[in-house]
Amino acid sequence: MSVSIIYFNNNLYIEYTTRKLSD
Repeated sequence: MSVSIIYFNNNLYIEYTTRKLSD
């Protein structure tokens, strides 16, 4: 369960940074 949450949060972080760089 912990690993799933970390993986999920990591994906959100990657998506957020990608959008920020694309701006």
